[in-house]
Amino acid sequence: MGGIIPVKTIEEIENYIEEQDQNGALLVTGKWGSGKTYLIRQIEKKLNQEPKYLMAVVSLFGIEDTNTLSKKVKEAVAYAQTFNKAEKSGKGHIAKGVNIAKQLSEKAAAFGELFDFGKIKKIAKSANMLLSIDIHDFLPIEKEVYCIVAGEEQPVKKKLVLVFDDFERCKIGVIDLLGIINTYVEDKRIKTIVIASEDNIEDEENYKTFKEKVVERTVKLDVEYRRIQQEMIEDYKTETSEYKEFLKKESPKLFQVFEESGSRNLRTFKSCLIDFERVYGLWHSLKLPTDGMGEALYVFVAYLFEVKGGNYKKMDEYDEYHFNFLEEKAEDKKRNPPRWQTTQDGENSKYKRYNAQY
Repeated sequence: MGGIIPVKTIEEIENYIEEQDQNGALLVTGKWGSGKTYLIRQIEKKLNQEPKYLMAVVSLFGIEDTNTLSKKVKEAVAYAQTFNKAEKSGKGHIAKGVNIAKQLSEKAAAFGELFDFGKIKKIAKSANMLLSIDIHDFLPIEKEVYCIVAGEEQPVKKKLVLVFDDFERCKIGVIDLLGIINTYVEDKRIKTIVIASEDNIEDEENYKTFKEKVVERTVKLDVEYRRIQQEMIEDYKTETSEYKEFLKKESPKLFQVFEESGSRNLRTFKSCLIDFERVYGLWHSLKLPTDGMGEALYVFVAYLFEVKGGNYKKMDEYDEYHFNFLEEKAEDKKRNPPRWQTTQDGENSKYKRYNAQY
């Protein structure tokens, strides 16, 4: 589980998962955009390929009630078990229900540990009724679950690890949310990891009071930004290999503007890679000279970091964005310093590369 994730963070998560006993949940905390979700997805990918554990990740973003949360947990576990590789509709109902029901019936003996087929058969007396059933309602969430593994005729039992991501973005009250999480931790004895940006939790007083009753220990994410950025570029999926090679070649500019922005937001960094690909494609379609594309990337990324950071002003009724550092004349730049540039000399200002050239 090494790779780009800080070793200490990995060790803490691994130790928690592998401990025979537990006294609460593990909290992984860090600022927005610091790579918390990226970290847990890397661990999930590795862990679920191994025979002992099954990690299911639940995003709490926007969830408003306990019933929805319970369903999301079951959906996440079912997805991790790979059972829902079967074709589904957008609402999570089984599509082509008759054919799938036949397949399930043939394997009921093997899959009986995953779903309560007795209840399903009683309810689903016709094809139309079967289509109205949400299969996740019959999925038990326990300390150990059965998983469908490629190459295995019978389901394989694994220890479940539940991850609740985006804690601060959940619309359920803090006390109720911690109570629900505690049900999985204390009542079901399931290894549970909570991912949160504690700086952005609104009900701070109740959170601090009740957190200690649920959370066993806290790990603060120590991010190796440069290595994560390199990995993001390496893993970037694009139809044109030329764009990825361009990103690799110009990566020093990307790293420079990331540092100068001061935001430490990896989500915005990823957006820069995605959004500039359109510029790259248009640039080539217009057959423009490519020698200035690297500088264009630098300016574009600076734009995006400042827009997403709220450091811009609206110009007029057309809602266009005006960036002060694009003043054409040097004397204008001195008279109207950029909103994100300090009033000190250039050595202490943002985006030194741009300010030095223009």
